[in-house]
Amino acid sequence: MTFHIQRRTLIQSQLESAASIGVDPADVASAQPVSGGLCKVFGIHAGLNLTVFDVIAGTALGEPVRSAPCLAIDILFNATGRGWISPPDGGEDLSIPYRRGMMYLTFAPHGATGRYDVPAGARFHGIDIRIGLDFLERLGWLGAFAVLTRGHPHHVASCGACWIGALSLPERIAGQAKSLLDSSLLNENDLAMEARCLDIIDAAIACVSSPAPLPAPTNRDRRRIEAARDILLAR
Repeated sequence: MTFHIQRRTLIQSQLESAASIGVDPADVASAQPVSGGLCKVFGIHAGLNLTVFDVIAGTALGEPVRSAPCLAIDILFNATGRGWISPPDGGEDLSIPYRRGMMYLTFAPHGATGRYDVPAGARFHGIDIRIGLDFLERLGWLGAFAVLTRGHPHHVASCGACWIGALSLPERIAGQAKSLLDSSLLNENDLAMEARCLDIIDAAIACVSSPAPLPAPTNRDRRRIEAARDILLAR
């Protein structure tokens, strides 16, 4: 099985090349060798690109790769293992578990260095949307991400270099992401790809800026929690 990276710009983008924002798939493939699959990079606008991927990891541990300043929205339909972000001050690396059916948002205003620690043979299938800071500012959302804290309900890790949030993939975004995958891997309708990409960005930002409150636990949930507590105390 071979691994392919394809790049192109959308017809309406007016871009000369589909240069990656953030981590380049070629760098990831070099640091975390893959045994096969396909990765497509699309230039949507200046400061906005889309990567769709369906790859098989070839080794269990990769070398560090560096991301330029950006907001990354990652939707994983298949994934396992962990990612790591290295704080710029030399502190302890931040660990982010990869799980299928999850959406991850990484805001790295100064860029970040990370690595991937995944089992050999693991399949990664999903989409990655990278938004440059200038484009994010034009959307009016740069300030909202700049004030995210550890107290946010979707927060999973943060340091001076970045803020990372994760949540179960909402049904609406899952449908949009699957349609975007179909557009990019099959007929590559450029207008549809752009529209779906922007829809996902809008929905993802809404999830972070106005997170839904967690539902109150039911009586059944409370009984299970109490039973688990009793078991822990007994041990």
